[in-house]
Amino acid sequence: MSALTVVDTPIRRGFFGAGLALIGSVVYRELSPYQQPTTNLMNLVVQYQITVLFIYASLLLNHDGEAYTGVLAGVDTESVGGIIAIFQLR
Repeated sequence: MSALTVVDTPIRRGFFGAGLALIGSVVYRELSPYQQPTTNLMNLVVQYQITVLFIYASLLLNHDGEAYTGVLAGVDTESVGGIIAIFQLR
């Protein structure tokens, strides 16, 4: 996660984080570091959730120089937070 600080804009930072999370999920899937298959599966699901969360944040953080104009720019913050919380509880 400290590698995200070298990326300049928030939208690029979000997609860079999504790429790192996707690479992490591939590594975890191939290595299967835990003895129990269910633990490996749960770890993989968490990696996918992190990837989707970064992509979602990138859609929110599209900035045109004056204001945020992302896909969900007109939605209030409580709704966005609720959507994120529901997705993470799945």
